[in-house]
Amino acid sequence: MAAKLSRDATELAEAGHFRKAAQLFAKAAEQDPSNAKHQEARAQCLLELEDFEEALSAAQVATGLDAAWLPGHATLGRAQLNAGRLQDAVASLTAALRLAEADKMKDWQQELSQELDEALNLLQRHWAEHHDVLLPLKVGNLRIRQALDCRYCQLQGELGPGGALWAAGAVLAQCLGKAYESKRVLELGSGTGAAGLAAAAQGAQVLLTDRDSLLPLLRLNTELNQKMLFSSKGAAEVCGFDWLDPPEQVLRQTFDVVIGADLVYSFAAVEPFVTALSAVLCREREAAAPVMIYAHFPRFPKLDDDMLAALTTKGLGARELPVSEVSAVGQIPLEMIQRVKLLEIRRSS
Repeated sequence: MAAKLSRDATELAEAGHFRKAAQLFAKAAEQDPSNAKHQEARAQCLLELEDFEEALSAAQVATGLDAAWLPGHATLGRAQLNAGRLQDAVASLTAALRLAEADKMKDWQQELSQELDEALNLLQRHWAEHHDVLLPLKVGNLRIRQALDCRYCQLQGELGPGGALWAAGAVLAQCLGKAYESKRVLELGSGTGAAGLAAAAQGAQVLLTDRDSLLPLLRLNTELNQKMLFSSKGAAEVCGFDWLDPPEQVLRQTFDVVIGADLVYSFAAVEPFVTALSAVLCREREAAAPVMIYAHFPRFPKLDDDMLAALTTKGLGARELPVSEVSAVGQIPLEMIQRVKLLEIRRSS
């Protein structure tokens, strides 16, 4: 019965009656639920009807039933592309192309290569228009990719504030000049990595640190700017860093300077920040302890007072530094850029 329904549906589809064909393929799938071909054929019909979300659901079922079936991955990629799931489409079309190459199916290879190129171009354009910020430095522009709420790709906003570039990070990045060439730099709470990568673009050797969930974004932004880092003879590495339990492999290293931007944006952040900073700056065995250059965005006077008091209890002092002339960055309002204060934090004498 399922086979007859499938044959009838195929005839209807070939005649252009896609809605009726989709209904018959759905009935065939109900009677023969383990056969991926019914769901894949239904997905094709739904694509013709521009019912992209339903087509996507059907194609996902098909690939779930047969994970090594080339047409299933190809149709899934096309459904994802039409539904606007650009990064998912790239992954599915890549999987389909690999299957075609493995089976030496040249017609499939040519068609899928063209579709994959289209999906990649759309994805790159999406990232450039909606996620990327060009951060102007004297040595060129850094490209910083942000993890924002998005239905088109897998860069989502669940990473929290660390997934975006904020005013303090933009200011700190532009204030790190050639004086950092060949310096060993540790960045705490790197987020997108803008400030640390700016130091690396000036020739510094930088260790970018943050919680584990942000490390993929840090590695991505490092890769995006690898050419600039290479030309400046700078470098950036990435490492997880729990503020309440600073990793020993980081504390064992020697740094010339520590940097960070907008790390104290709530009262709950004060104690973890000061704990992490004191672990780095207050190592008695170091005759010349590093200083921290910290870009602070003032929010509440009480929060600022609490931060300074907590630093004092750890034997640290802060003084304000002049902020060099900086440019507006992306969609960050200039008024917010101008509010940022630059602090030097070091061990008290």
